[in-house]
Amino acid sequence: MFRLFKRLFQDDKKLAAQQARIEQLEFQVSQLQADKTIELQQSRIDQLEHQLNNLKVNQKDEAQQTRIDELEADMSTKLGLLEQQNSVIKELTKRLEMLESQQSEIQTSTKPAVMDVPLEGMERLTQLEQHLVSIQPSSESEFISVTSIDKVTDVSPDRVYFEALQEMAERYAMPLCYPDSTFRGDKPLSRQEFVQHLVALTQQIQRMILASSMGG
Repeated sequence: MFRLFKRLFQDDKKLAAQQARIEQLEFQVSQLQADKTIELQQSRIDQLEHQLNNLKVNQKDEAQQTRIDELEADMSTKLGLLEQQNSVIKELTKRLEMLESQQSEIQTSTKPAVMDVPLEGMERLTQLEQHLVSIQPSSESEFISVTSIDKVTDVSPDRVYFEALQEMAERYAMPLCYPDSTFRGDKPLSRQEFVQHLVALTQQIQRMILASSMGG
């Protein structure tokens, strides 16, 4: 009778240890599920959970101990891979920040090149602008500027001129749209409209040059 109780006690102790390890694995699985960076391994986690559930049904099977060890090792391997991925992501982030910093320095170093515009060129540009204004047949209010290309109602990214129009509208603030926020890319350009666009372009170029000179 004593041996029977002793054996039952040992079996209960063994089952308790197995139960503790199962609960530990379940906790690791729950942590993996909460981490959004490993969504690609969700199917693998679901498979491990299914296998753990099967082990809990047959806890008296001595072979389950080996299987639990294998699952635990597999889980550790997955965690190690995730740590490596996080390290790679951090390294790539650092390199990207370095490249952005270098690009900013390059843009800053090339800024004086804009300031070195000869005074003679500035005077000629002013004369050209005044001449164009004098021959302009109508007011410039026929065209408006937009802060975002999304505000132009008849332009979509599949148009061949979309990127060019976006840069001229958003970066250079060119008045390219009609008052109803349309571009009318299929509409022929009249001589009057051509003159208006040319005047707006020269004015914007002059403003950018003056702003660069004052900023330096």
